[in-house]
Amino acid sequence: MSWKQLWIVALAVVALVSSPATAQDENNQLAGILGRTFISNEGIKGATFSNPFVRFGNGLTFEVNYSRYLITGPLFALSGEVPVVFNL
Repeated sequence: MSWKQLWIVALAVVALVSSPATAQDENNQLAGILGRTFISNEGIKGATFSNPFVRFGNGLTFEVNYSRYLITGPLFALSGEVPVVFNL
């Protein structure tokens, strides 16, 4: 995927997600993150074959967090959160 296509997709996601976010209830919060995961290759110590590397590759990561206020006070708030991560 080229950088131009990546920026177009990122802007489209932001545009689609930002309009419903203003209609959220004050007790519920929803957040989303789109990112790239970089994992380095690892060498195998003591290997006797010609290519002693384990290649993991790079992934595209989607994360969604849902949070709800359970107890609110004048100086603090306690909330429960459910994070969900999906890595391609």
